[in-house]
Amino acid sequence: YRTGYLKAHYPVEFMTALMTAESRGTTGPAKNEKIAQAVAECRRLKITVLPPDINASEAEFSIEEHSKIRFGLSAIKNVGAAAIATIIDARATKPFASFEDFCKRVELGAVNKKTLESLIKAGALDRFGNRAMLLASMAETTEKISRQKKQTHEGQSSLFGDDDQDQVEIVLAMDIEDFSHAEKLAFEKEFLGFYLTDHPQAKNLMLTKNLITHEMELLSEDMDQQQAKVGGIVDSIKKIYTKKSNAEMAFVGISDEKGLSVELIFFPKIWEQYKDIIFPDAVIVAEGKVDMKNDKPVILVAKITRPQKID
Repeated sequence: YRTGYLKAHYPVEFMTALMTAESRGTTGPAKNEKIAQAVAECRRLKITVLPPDINASEAEFSIEEHSKIRFGLSAIKNVGAAAIATIIDARATKPFASFEDFCKRVELGAVNKKTLESLIKAGALDRFGNRAMLLASMAETTEKISRQKKQTHEGQSSLFGDDDQDQVEIVLAMDIEDFSHAEKLAFEKEFLGFYLTDHPQAKNLMLTKNLITHEMELLSEDMDQQQAKVGGIVDSIKKIYTKKSNAEMAFVGISDEKGLSVELIFFPKIWEQYKDIIFPDAVIVAEGKVDMKNDKPVILVAKITRPQKID
């Protein structure tokens, strides 16, 4: 009742705290699915979830403009506590003005190449230019700034003292075309764990809505051994051979536009019937019996259909 009251009267604060708690409390696919589910709930509540931003994001999820939620830096893959600390400390006096300014003011030992690449691909540095340009310029920019910082630290200076690190000449690769929308969404999936701003097959996934009986979040313990139809995009395929007959069967993971997922189990006869249309990124509707495997629902598939694809 207390959490229900808080969600009803303070939805932005409640959802911000919920996503922070899920980010801290779980890891791996479970964490991504929990946050994806929370983001989907924010959409239902008409709460805007903003992508990560190097000048606006805190370590955790935070409230912005009283009604929006900003993605936290700690939820980006490969961005650790040391990197976040130097970023927040460096921008305490004033925001970062450019990519070069960012590289000069943070500790590049903490914000290493892997971390910087993750920040760029996740969109946290979009205010400084397109991602392809920043990635192409990253190595030269950090190398020059690191060298200048080292010289300054060792007391090497010119006769006139004009080689301060602010004088490092950085030329960004301005003529590089940015990544496509689909490529940026793929980066979201890789570095945030789910699609935040859009889904590359959102239109095709919507075609499943008139064919299914249950959204994935509605599959629960009380549905054990009941029939259900669910729709989603194929994320993973694991094939095995049965001990008794050495026949091939498969475990297939599908996810919806909210980032929620369910496992489909194909026994040999059913797998032989449908295996040619089951491949990564295929949008399918699976019909079968719900089985509570290890307290998590799976579908024992009896039939597969594919909605007409939209290009």
